[in-house]
Amino acid sequence: MSKSMFEGQTVSPSARMRELKNRSRFSSQARLRAERMKLALDCVYANSAVTVEYGKTAIRVRVADAIIRNRAELRLLEQEWTQSGVAKDQLKGSVVYSFGD
Repeated sequence: MSKSMFEGQTVSPSARMRELKNRSRFSSQARLRAERMKLALDCVYANSAVTVEYGKTAIRVRVADAIIRNRAELRLLEQEWTQSGVAKDQLKGSVVYSFGD
């Protein structure tokens, strides 16, 4: 199993099962896309925790404590992702990129 939002955390078995169930709703291509986004975001943000969260209708890649390391590269990635249907939301100290299958 790839890294998930539960890595390094103590969670209930029901939360882990819910994530596995939600993860199975998406194609392997969509899961691969999320992992690629996670790797790219690890490169452009400094000192941040990047996690993949599987919901019922969308996959979210969350960047906690978002401090931008490379603005030019981030801009290029976001332009490409916007064209392919990825939505960006900014929350308190976090940035969330989400897309459906």
